[in-house]
Amino acid sequence: ENDKQKLMDIFFSKCHLLSDPVYWEVLRSVWVTCGSTDNAAQFRPYFSAKRRAKSWFMTPEDAGYLDSLSFPVTLWRAYDDEEDGGISWTNDYEWCRKYAESKGRRIKEAQFNREDVYAYISRRGESEFIIL
Repeated sequence: ENDKQKLMDIFFSKCHLLSDPVYWEVLRSVWVTCGSTDNAAQFRPYFSAKRRAKSWFMTPEDAGYLDSLSFPVTLWRAYDDEEDGGISWTNDYEWCRKYAESKGRRIKEAQFNREDVYAYISRRGESEFIIL
């Protein structure tokens, strides 16, 4: 149906039925499909769930890439408002620049330590770092 809100509603209402590993895998897929600055606050409680197997949120390849980085790492974020509540950052400045230009946004830069990075996701082609 291509209805992102419906997908989110189904996950949010039924995720308690999932095993821990499947919960994290499905959360990743729902975030990749639906996640944005506009709904990041809705996802925060699910990212913070006290469930085992949290490592399943990242693919083994993404976890390996994150583990291979030297920290602190410099990341960029395209934003409209300094307090936008967004949680997605990237280490690909060119991707960020093009995205910011296409949306009429500004870019901010910050350095993060490993403990600041919730996860790394490569599936959207943006080298996304989730910073909660």
